[in-house]
Amino acid sequence: MQQHTVDVVVVGAGLAGLSAARAARAKGMSVLVLEARDRVGGKTWNRELPDGRAVEGGGQWIGPDQLHVNALVRELGLETYPTFMSGDSMRLVGDEVRRFAQDEDPWTDEERSDINQAVAALERLAAKIDPQTPWKGRTGEEIDKITFENWLTTTCATAAAREFFTGFLAGIWACDVWEVSLLHIVAGIAAAGGRVERMTGVEGAAQQDRIVGGSQRIALAMARELGDAVVLGAPVRAVAQDADGVTVSADGVEARAAYAVVAVPPALTSRIRFTPALSPGRDQFMQRAAMTNTIKIHVVYERPFWREQGLSGELRSPGSALALTFDNAPRDSDLGVIVGFVEAARATAFRRLTEFERRRTVIDQLVLAFGAEAAAPLEIIEVDWTAETWSRGAHQILMAPGTWSSLGRHIREPEGRVHWAGAETATAWICYMDGAVSSGKRAVEEICRRARR
Repeated sequence: MQQHTVDVVVVGAGLAGLSAARAARAKGMSVLVLEARDRVGGKTWNRELPDGRAVEGGGQWIGPDQLHVNALVRELGLETYPTFMSGDSMRLVGDEVRRFAQDEDPWTDEERSDINQAVAALERLAAKIDPQTPWKGRTGEEIDKITFENWLTTTCATAAAREFFTGFLAGIWACDVWEVSLLHIVAGIAAAGGRVERMTGVEGAAQQDRIVGGSQRIALAMARELGDAVVLGAPVRAVAQDADGVTVSADGVEARAAYAVVAVPPALTSRIRFTPALSPGRDQFMQRAAMTNTIKIHVVYERPFWREQGLSGELRSPGSALALTFDNAPRDSDLGVIVGFVEAARATAFRRLTEFERRRTVIDQLVLAFGAEAAAPLEIIEVDWTAETWSRGAHQILMAPGTWSSLGRHIREPEGRVHWAGAETATAWICYMDGAVSSGKRAVEEICRRARR
């Protein structure tokens, strides 16, 4: 059994945990990071293409307004490049394929007007919500009582608008409209600056840039800086605290520290034995804050043939297995790569299929959109985040009606000497990579304020 004594022990070596450890060390504190997996990065995970290049199996995009992750990328000496979005996009409705230019949209005037008024209504609600305390105030309490579906059916008159927002939730929150509180969605919009377009867009928005070499390089670079302070293959089983500090017990490792930062999702935190027990409110929050249901799929081709057709690779198809696709070929690769997402209830159904059936489902959809050349991929890389033992879902937490207003205050509130980090605890860009980075730094700032008392 390895024994360590440090100032701060961090549970989890994703972007949040590593950012916390890095921030603590910068403040002169000794740190130890315990990670259950045999790798760092959490929900950022590079997968290898046939040509040896990396493609992102998890989180991958950053936007210009995401200040924390952009600053970190610069500090670590990493580079970014723009997401490929040249050419027309496609929309799949049943078996009908509609093509439209980037500066246009696939809707009629009536449909466009309906979507715009509903977006404006959401943004007005977001302006009334403080993303640091979304559960406070009359507006938050009221809209936390209803599902997003309730709001959608009373706000949107056209099927196209309802389809747009169904895709909006699937693409960003990885959930269905009926299973999530309206407040949860509005809080996410508020935390992204109050504008829906900042979340859905590419240029100037959240999907603008990628990391050269893949997003896991951010975590890998931080881990190199931290060196032996990062211990892999050490799932934490217990956290005991007393008046003087905490004892964190993992497989093969025990660490004594003044403070702990737990930077794993609430649903996984509930598997750790805390002594004394956590408050009933925190325990209830962890039970209610489930991870969302996501499978990320890369379909790899010899070349990006769709570009020859003047297509961007973007396909919007709410109701299909892949609700949204993008051209995801790395900048330095000659291969063609389409990335798509299977989410929420469709992910549950997709997971029940055989490997052959899953492959056939994906290829058939891409052939319908991009033509016969899509029928012969070199490889399909499938990452089922819900099946990942140390994630059990990605990339959002799911807050059903009533959760924020009754239990939301526990999301960041320390429990004794235990502080919480993770993208879901952020107050800006919640559940984005930027939110993960800022949450780790915020947890250390909390510790520093306490230590100065």
